Amino acid sequence: MSALGGIHVIDVTTLSAGQTAAATGFEQLFTLIYRDLSDEPGLRQSCKQLKANGFFGQTCVHPKQISAINQEFETSEAEFLEAQKALSILKNSAGVSTDSDSRIIDEASARIARRTISRKRPAAK
Repeated sequence: MSALGGIHVIDVTTLSAGQTAAATGFEQLFTLIYRDLSDEPGLRQSCKQLKANGFFGQTCVHPKQISAINQEFETSEAEFLEAQKALSILKNSAGVSTDSDSRIIDEASARIARRTISRKRPAAK
């Protein structure tokens, strides 16, 4: 990723790898390492950007990166509920529909929703 006017942009190679992996059915898409071990805020921002672009994890090179990466890629309760809602909308449709925010819900959306639900960790007891 590179910075462009303060906005982090995923480079074309990383994006192409993601698209290729998705097209071939590779479900668990991870990306390359974040090399700056002293920059946890940068690592977290990188994870957030990658997650927003369909990645499900980031490779780490040092144990001190594990916690931040796990936290940033964790499925939130809101994401879990949104995924359940999308599947419910699609189940009660003719194969494609829209949600209350006018976003299209189709089979591609359903695949993402199922992955999101499958990645939700049980609440700690």
